[in-house]
Amino acid sequence: MRLFSTILLLLAALCAAQEEAPWIKAIDLRSLTPEEADEHRPARFRGTFIYQDNNNAVFLQDETAGALFWHKGETGFQPGDIVEVTGTTRSGLYVPGLEKVTFKVVGHGPMPEAIDASYDDLLSGRYHYQWVTVEGIVRSTRIDASDRTTIRLAMGARIVEIQLSDYAGDFLIDHKIRVTGLSAGGINDRYQLIQPYVWPRSAADIEVITEPPAMEELPTVSAGNLLTFRPTARTGHRVKMSGTVLGSFPDGRVFIRDGKSAVSVKLSQPESISPGLRIELLGFPEMESFSASLVD
Repeated sequence: MRLFSTILLLLAALCAAQEEAPWIKAIDLRSLTPEEADEHRPARFRGTFIYQDNNNAVFLQDETAGALFWHKGETGFQPGDIVEVTGTTRSGLYVPGLEKVTFKVVGHGPMPEAIDASYDDLLSGRYHYQWVTVEGIVRSTRIDASDRTTIRLAMGARIVEIQLSDYAGDFLIDHKIRVTGLSAGGINDRYQLIQPYVWPRSAADIEVITEPPAMEELPTVSAGNLLTFRPTARTGHRVKMSGTVLGSFPDGRVFIRDGKSAVSVKLSQPESISPGLRIELLGFPEMESFSASLVD
């Protein structure tokens, strides 16, 4: 009987503590320093559910910014659910969040309007864990051992990775697309954002803006004219090139000669190609340290 009474007292104290937790906005939570967040301050937060990843992180967004809390297992949330969360603060890999949470759905509304983001916006972290829209040209795709697809999207001269679980194939290569999803990224052991990426919920969050011409209609560019001025060039898109193989290497580099000029090529997948063969390639022009090359 005494044990039962003790448990009731502890539960009552926990409920009282949760009721006393102050309401905060997402910008307040993400503005905490790691030292402040690790003081495990009680807090309550209300936001719209936008995403849940496979690492037990749940992402909400209010009118000020995005925030996350940690919870093992499915929540059952639907995009647009308005969720109230009570917990304690904790530093994260990059942005502080809430742990030891209780939560409930208190309503449903529209998803937050996606923010048009540039590559520099993503890399700065200003929209980290918020709902964004990006545009670019698909350079390559790959599927990992867990069947997760990564699309490498060229936003100008920089590459951002689009990661999702329900897309397969390479039919989007050289398409200009618009992607809506969660702004996130790879973090190093110094808590620095080193590689931004975007998580759409599904392939339905990808919109094709323009399609490329058929492969047989792509312009053929000589090695000597790669990345030289051409008023009709399709900037950022792939071109066709042919040449004689001078050598190939295990890291995917191939060197070809076309007339009087030679050029370096980086294949998407390494392949051994015998010197002397005449080959045709499709790829994206890119300036390296001292000359243009063909990549992807």
